[in-house]
Amino acid sequence: MTVHSWGAILRGARLAAGLTQSEVAERAGLSVRALRYIESGRVAQPRRDSLDRLARAVGLDRGTVRWEEGTGRTGTTAQVDRPYDIRVLGPLSVSCDGCAVALPLKQRVLLGLLAIQPNRTVSHGEIADVLWSGEAPPSGTDLLHSYVARLRRAVKGGGGRGRHCRISTVRGGYLLEAHPAMLDLLRFEELSGRAAAARESDPALALELFGRAFRYWRGPVLEDLPVLRQHPAAVAIAQQRIELAVEFADLALGRDRPAFVVEQLRMAAYEEPLHEGVQARLMLALAGSGRRAAALRLFSDLRRQFREELGVEPSEEVWEARRRILCQSGAAAGQAGTPGCDEVPERDERPGRRDERQHLLPPRAGFPARDGTAAPAQLPPLIRPFVGRRSELAELDELLARRREDCSMAVAAIHGPAELGKTTLAVLWAHRALDQFPDGQLYADLQGSAGTGRPLPPGEVLGSFLRSLGVARDRIPADPEEASALFRTVLAGRRVLVLLDDAQSSAQLRPLLPGTSGNLVLVTSRRPLTDLVARNGARSLALDALSGAEARGLLESFLGRERTAAEPEAAAALAEACGRRPLALRMAAARLASMPGVSIGAWVRGMAENRGTTLPGRMRTVTLGSPRRADGG
Repeated sequence: MTVHSWGAILRGARLAAGLTQSEVAERAGLSVRALRYIESGRVAQPRRDSLDRLARAVGLDRGTVRWEEGTGRTGTTAQVDRPYDIRVLGPLSVSCDGCAVALPLKQRVLLGLLAIQPNRTVSHGEIADVLWSGEAPPSGTDLLHSYVARLRRAVKGGGGRGRHCRISTVRGGYLLEAHPAMLDLLRFEELSGRAAAARESDPALALELFGRAFRYWRGPVLEDLPVLRQHPAAVAIAQQRIELAVEFADLALGRDRPAFVVEQLRMAAYEEPLHEGVQARLMLALAGSGRRAAALRLFSDLRRQFREELGVEPSEEVWEARRRILCQSGAAAGQAGTPGCDEVPERDERPGRRDERQHLLPPRAGFPARDGTAAPAQLPPLIRPFVGRRSELAELDELLARRREDCSMAVAAIHGPAELGKTTLAVLWAHRALDQFPDGQLYADLQGSAGTGRPLPPGEVLGSFLRSLGVARDRIPADPEEASALFRTVLAGRRVLVLLDDAQSSAQLRPLLPGTSGNLVLVTSRRPLTDLVARNGARSLALDALSGAEARGLLESFLGRERTAAEPEAAAALAEACGRRPLALRMAAARLASMPGVSIGAWVRGMAENRGTTLPGRMRTVTLGSPRRADGG
């Protein structure tokens, strides 16, 4: 049985539950100072009732943790099962003591089935139906007992063989005993329940709790186990998420915080593309975040999908969201002398509806009507968190402002070695500038640094772009030069952002450049494209490694300020060991974030040992915490 200090146990459980010291202290009826002293080990013998209240506050099950009076100089010790974490809100993930637990497929399916129904009996018949698709082999009973026994050995408590196993045998089946500290589903339900309870009395707190709850979602329920995706329990969890996302959105929109829910509504809309309540709120959230063009494109896409797949128009809720967005646009235009929302009815395009005063509406910007085809919106999703790069973002903003002033076609080329975040920077800035390009955004990965040695030919990219812009396939020229000329013709008089990622050379890029003002091309490459700068007036931005402060900020965004501040030298050593490259830092920080018990210093030393290198200077003396645990346990 593993022996830990009081503080190590409580701190680890608190972090696993995603709680702050203030929240735990309030739940347990203690002061924050008292909790801080207990977690830091400065209280030799905490009162038993205080520890019991703290255990309940962080979700430690009294059946799996025992506080025992000790003897000798150490005063009091605590004996506890090994901490482990099961995550089902996305791909199935299992870790024990902060280390990933590898399981064969059948055991993963079995654990996933039990984990989406925690603290409930799952019958033998239901398990057999899932494991063998309803046709269990003659030895199915023995196989099931074997799978359960192996799974118990992989994820069991530390109280000795067979003691405190989380998977219990009950009459007719099995049961996974779980609490929030060990299962992300229960953490999500606890936080969302607290958010719903605080919605009326403290809306700001409810928003914060909703946001924390939804951060546990990494994708669809058990995304990597298709056999369980349509299980009634998994479907119910997914539906609960949709309902809470709608409630979260209503709260945020009502408090004028639309940007707070865009990401969650996007994820919900991806899983339920025909859920009109989600889509309507996503439209409003986008428009409220300053992206009215994206909101109206979403309406156009949704309407086309309803008509093509269902043969009906979207519901009144979706049309009402569109009307509100147009009212916002009309009110803004009215300040410049154009009729506002109170004076002009929105255009109602539903069959049988007439727009009696359409001549009063301001002219539409962007593409002319193309049989309902929406403008392309091909930008990759944002990568969060993002830190630093302020000077580069400011330089791109300056380029955009200059394009508006002199009505020119602008080109910016971001270059630098691998893993410096060139694509991340370009995508972030492109999303920030969406409203400046209402006629669409085009994206292509040119594969200039791919190991195949064959970058994507410009002709293939042009064909894809032209089809996205509404050109029929049979009208696209086979000759690359003619396709390039048609591409420039189609973009003439329009405002389109073209993001060309991972270019190999200026020659690969030149056929993909628009020919008229209003458009902007953003390029990333490992090479400085001097020919593009010389001949096409491109603005060159050289990207380097993150500064020390930026690297620390990136680590804090994954590990939290408290954990990073506890080991400042180790955090700096980790940043240097990763070359202060964003991708390497993200990967290391993501692994560390999933192992709250492992110290940053131990991780850095492990990296050096695996690489067969010696840490320079002060990095060799980073000894914060023990070699295994950040909390000294």
